[in-house]
Amino acid sequence: MSEIFDRHRTSLESFVEAFTVSEEQTGALFAIGCEIVGLDLFDRHTTLATMLPKLVRSYAIDAIETSGRDDKGAKKKDDEEFLARLAMAEIQSFEALGLGTDLRIMTPGIVGGGLTVEGSLVHLAAFTADAGNVESDSGSMARMRSRRKSYGRR
Repeated sequence: MSEIFDRHRTSLESFVEAFTVSEEQTGALFAIGCEIVGLDLFDRHTTLATMLPKLVRSYAIDAIETSGRDDKGAKKKDDEEFLARLAMAEIQSFEALGLGTDLRIMTPGIVGGGLTVEGSLVHLAAFTADAGNVESDSGSMARMRSRRKSYGRR
């Protein structure tokens, strides 16, 4: 995977430079073309600010590998539909390996997970369940797809 990141370093850094964290922003919803592909939400603005470049690079690799499929952007109704489905999702709780409670989220079209500590959400990640079905010429869509798939397991 490091070879893929090295090969696309210039493009990836262009993506990173294009995204900034607004004051008090704690999460981001990501789309590739017209498809909402994921969401990351944190308990603190500073955590998102620290993690955003890494998240953008990861989603950007998927966007680069699927370029040319659909250059239309996602619409507000797509955002709202994704968030509404996520809000209605079944949430299962499991004892975390470390501190807190591990959450697993599954609903038609969305998988995800999160971590709560002392009843407060620390991190939530959710992905469209079909986003991992996009195949690339290099077959190396493992970054975000592996994150998505890991949330589908117990």
